[in-house]
Amino acid sequence: MTRRRVGEPRARGRLLVPAGPIGLRSGLSGFGRIDLAAAFALVSDEWDVQVAAGTVSGQIIAMYKGQCRALVGYATVMGVHELGDVRPNLVVQWVHTPRADGDPVALNTRLSRRSAVRALFLTAMRLGLTDENPADAVMETKRSARYVHQLTDAQVHHLQLCAPHRLSETKTPVALALMLLGAGTREAGHVEVRDIDLVERRVWLHHGGERYRDRWVPIDVDWCRLAIWNRLTALDASSATEDEFASTALVYEARRAETTPLLRQAAVSRTIIELMKRARIYEAGVTRPESIREWVAARVFDETGSVEAVAERLGMFSLDGAAHIVGYDWVNQWAIDAAAPAGRSRRRSR
Repeated sequence: MTRRRVGEPRARGRLLVPAGPIGLRSGLSGFGRIDLAAAFALVSDEWDVQVAAGTVSGQIIAMYKGQCRALVGYATVMGVHELGDVRPNLVVQWVHTPRADGDPVALNTRLSRRSAVRALFLTAMRLGLTDENPADAVMETKRSARYVHQLTDAQVHHLQLCAPHRLSETKTPVALALMLLGAGTREAGHVEVRDIDLVERRVWLHHGGERYRDRWVPIDVDWCRLAIWNRLTALDASSATEDEFASTALVYEARRAETTPLLRQAAVSRTIIELMKRARIYEAGVTRPESIREWVAARVFDETGSVEAVAERLGMFSLDGAAHIVGYDWVNQWAIDAAAPAGRSRRRSR
């Protein structure tokens, strides 16, 4: 156990950076003089090589590819066709482009878009396609701490009432149920029938990515237990074999042969956001699916008074992060209320 985190150190892969001076790739007349789509294809292939070598996470690369594919489409519409013609102003415009429904993009989305463009040009520099990274000049104000806006008990109750929006509807209620038990949207997308233990009243949450640990969580909310039971009953009736039933996902319904963790997460997020909009409690940039888990954190902390219990329920590695979610300022709570010696301060020395 470290000072701030529990468990074994987590491997954090990083993209390979240019080694030494950047040399122009053979066949190019100059840096940046390559079709933008062709440059993205070369970068994408290089990313695949790095994923296969274990250099960087495949989940991160999948996100980068999706964002950069959107950038290429946006740039083409704006009349930009070569890699070298992508300037900081274009990157800024794309980073702030509203969502398809017209809503402004959240800060996290803007940051992920900028990270993807930075990664694109970083690898392009390594491949000798360009000698500059326009995304480095794009600034976004990053929050000093995680934004927290937990739902109220009344809002959660309203979500429960709105979840079964039609007769025989079981998918939306079970998606909400898993999140009310502590699952993240990515974890909820991976939960299968075999992960439910009705005898012990618990569910196995997994595939949360680098940020969360795999874990059992108790099914300790009666509404959630009923929603899970109804979903299992519906899936059992449509399954041909016992093995098919056991491997069926509770929430995610694949619509293509190949699936990814990001696709599963996006599908669950859409389900929850649509529910929040239907319940009229969704507010862009304020309430979001994670607000449900923050309600879970508050409930667990109220019941146990334990930051450790909150971290375990949400699968968090950082106890400081869990304390921040529930608003527990343990430093001031336990600090001795006295002035520092003359000439010194309480600030930690570096």
